[in-house]
Formats: sequence, C-alpha cells, structure tokens
Amino acid sequence: MTFTFRPVDPSADAALLHSWVTLDYARFWGMASASVAEVEREYAQIQASGHHVALLGLADGAPAFLMERYDPARSPLAGLYDARAADVGMHLLVGPPVQPRRGVHHRCHGRRAGRNLRRPCRGPRGGGARLRQRQDPWAQ
Repeated sequence: MTFTFRPVDPSADAALLHSWVTLDYARFWGMASASVAEVEREYAQIQASGHHVALLGLADGAPAFLMERYDPARSPLAGLYDARAADVGMHLLVGPPVQPRRGVHHRCHGRRAGRNLRRPCRGPRGGGARLRQRQDPWAQ
C-alpha cells in the first residue's frame, strides 16, 4: 500500500469530507451536524490561515484519511500544555473503508508521525490514546 498526500481543496473535497466528519466515530471533529457548505467554509479558513493545513491522504490513489497539521501555539489548545517552539500539532481522521484492508489505520498513524516524533502529546481529551485503541475500521 502506498500513501500520498495532497492539500485539501475545500470546494472539490467538501462533500467527501462532510461524509467523513459527520460519521458517529468522527464526533470528536465537532462537525456532526455541519452542512456541506459549513465544511467547505471551515476548510477554506484552515487552508488560508498560514499556520494550519489540511491534507487528504490517499491510499493507492484513493482518498483514505484526512490529516491536519498546525502550530499548537496558535491553536485553541494553546496554553493547555507546555508547548515548545518546534512542536507541531496533528489530527488524523481515517475515512470509512471502501474495501477493508488490514493495518491501514495503524499505517496512517505511523506515516503521519514520521521519524522525527520525539515528544508525543495527547490532547486534553486523550484523543491520541483513543486512536491507538480503536479497532481499525479498515480491517476485514
């Protein structure tokens, strides 16, 4: 399986992202009742922010997950933990599988962390812990 990334295009990707962020398991995203237009507007703001970027992760060319990378010092979470200058915040939402494939959730998480992860930090609600404990929705 090969992962590639491309920037989210808010207009072109709004319907796809809406179908993901409104799923029950994505309730942490806080967009369960959002319309497609609201999702488009949110991702347009993210892409225009200069400190927060959304990427669509593709597994063998097909949309598989959403990754957001941001500066934690400029996020709503600023001040909730001892942020350092080199820290990077990340969120990951794995979309529902079109065809179940074992290990996709684990591979997405490992790919996003990369080799330079030195100081993992879970958010105030422990979202990182849940990511590792949740059953892989791509597994058969």
